Amino acid sequence: PGIGLESILGRILRIARYHNHKSTETMKPFGIKNGEADVLSALLHAGPPYTLNPKDITKHAYRTPGAITNVMEKGLIRRNADRENRRNVLVELTPEGLEMARESFLAQTDMEKRLLTMLSPEEKEQLRTLLKRILLDLEERGEV
Repeated sequence: PGIGLESILGRILRIARYHNHKSTETMKPFGIKNGEADVLSALLHAGPPYTLNPKDITKHAYRTPGAITNVMEKGLIRRNADRENRRNVLVELTPEGLEMARESFLAQTDMEKRLLTMLSPEEKEQLRTLLKRILLDLEERGEV
């Protein structure tokens, strides 16, 4: 008998649901939702000047443009014309957004570390490698 894919994928889904629930709880004190935190995180990871075009944000944060609008309405990001090509728009963190991005990212990271405490560093690396392999294959096939 083969390994039941439903048990592997079912566990991934259950962990993802749990992670989403814990992320929601973690972001509540900041007054932001998970999707908004993902937008802030994408810009934070871009590094100074914390600017990306909207297409890159949606690609890296796996969120719709609506999440960008929600964050903008909270004054955490702003849109500017691209200095190199005025027809393009760039999104950047405001000073308040940068502070919120850093604080919420640290809270999220702490929560995620607790989620994986039972794994050794070697097991975490093995899991990271396997999940990356699956995701890269899906991306190469244009499915995500």
